[in-house]
Amino acid sequence: MLKVLKGRLVQKVANTSRKLWEPYTIENPPGVQVIVSAYNCAPMLPRFLQSLERAMRGFRWVFLAADDGSADETYAVLKAYVKTQCTADEHKLQRFKKAANVSVAKNRVVRMGFPYREKYPAIALCDADDEVGEQRISGLLEIALREGSLSLAGDFLRERGGERILHKAAALTYGPPMTLFHEALLPWDGTLFDETFHNHGDWAQQAEWRSRGIFTRLVDGLITNIHVYHPLSVSNNLTETQITRRAEKLEGFKAQLEKRKLISFCTTCMGRLHHLKQTLLANMEVCRDMPDVEFCLVNYNSQDGMDAWVKTELGEQLKSGRLRYVHTMKPKQFKMGVAKNMAHVLGTGMFLVNVDADNFLTPEYVQALRSEIAAGGEVIHFPSDDRAWGGGFGRVAVRADLFRAVGGYDEEHSGWGAEDWDLVQRAQRMSRRALRLLDPHVLSYIDHDDEERLKHMDVKNKHANNKRWHKYFIARLERGELVVNKGKQIGVI
Repeated sequence: MLKVLKGRLVQKVANTSRKLWEPYTIENPPGVQVIVSAYNCAPMLPRFLQSLERAMRGFRWVFLAADDGSADETYAVLKAYVKTQCTADEHKLQRFKKAANVSVAKNRVVRMGFPYREKYPAIALCDADDEVGEQRISGLLEIALREGSLSLAGDFLRERGGERILHKAAALTYGPPMTLFHEALLPWDGTLFDETFHNHGDWAQQAEWRSRGIFTRLVDGLITNIHVYHPLSVSNNLTETQITRRAEKLEGFKAQLEKRKLISFCTTCMGRLHHLKQTLLANMEVCRDMPDVEFCLVNYNSQDGMDAWVKTELGEQLKSGRLRYVHTMKPKQFKMGVAKNMAHVLGTGMFLVNVDADNFLTPEYVQALRSEIAAGGEVIHFPSDDRAWGGGFGRVAVRADLFRAVGGYDEEHSGWGAEDWDLVQRAQRMSRRALRLLDPHVLSYIDHDDEERLKHMDVKNKHANNKRWHKYFIARLERGELVVNKGKQIGVI
């Protein structure tokens, strides 16, 4: 007999962003990474570096800079600075022979800071042609620690010919919009800026953050820096044609983002239509007013009328694209890794979430998931204990590009158990971030016996099978092997 189990209601999930700055306080602030990409700016560097020293007084910080293929003395100036003047705890310089576009160049330096993320979680992106405001770090960081803001920007001045024009943070056109931010907002591979944008990947990045629910806190009245006009400035010397093309490209990118999905809920089903009839429509109803959510469904050779039901009952959702659906008639038995990969490959969202056919989405779960995504979560799961057993342990949420990077679920796996644990472990290790855990009480699922759970698998004892695969996966993790299904297109039978 089937029984629907619903988790108890919980209070609205608290803002998780504030916790990311803990245990730091205004009196004991976090360490700061100062990140600089420099190109043909030797004449401007002394002013920038002197102002940086003033702004960083009293802070723990590291200086990370790269010369992006300059033809002048930029690298020599940087070397002299770190050798004789730099007061940072540590410094790292790199020199690239060939210049890249601005977004690629900035991403290079962002990745230089990976080893420092734990001790220096505050990141200050600086331009080498700016004068750093003395309160740029102290003022923004004080607000970040007080409010929990993960990304902040202030006003700035633009200097040309002895005149200075004030630009409010809300109307930023030049320079990085995120003047100070928490390292948790860095993507797992360090691709902070969209590298298809030659000059203004920062705009694209801000649009992506907003789609995840991350908003830059605009601090009114705090001058963060002075942008100094000079003949080689990319922003100041764009032609009218280039400005027009840049604006058109940005509008096109915004249009793409409006269509882009944030979350793909992925379900695979074989012989569980009686469960799917209860859960899928209910889950769609929970997300009814969420245009950034889609559902992906795989009919894994179900012999219970599932295909006809989907096309009859879910025709409108199929037509609108709300539901993405594929039907395969090849498999004779249910193979977990292959089936789940098929559903995940369908997903177009930034985050892929496995939802078993016997699982209900609750408003509390969706809100908690969004909160973790907005706080920089990349692998989002539940505690590894019986509080999530039976409905939550398979509910794995992974950033889509990270899922692809680790090769998805292991398609060598057979039978029941451990494939979800393995995915979580590999993705979390590649992400190099803490696993984000949700309260199991936001779960809801249909309780049923093991006979139904195993009837399409050649498994007699699920616990023995689970133990065997755990042992296999642990040995592989100890060898440092994080990528599976190498050289194979996943989710294909």
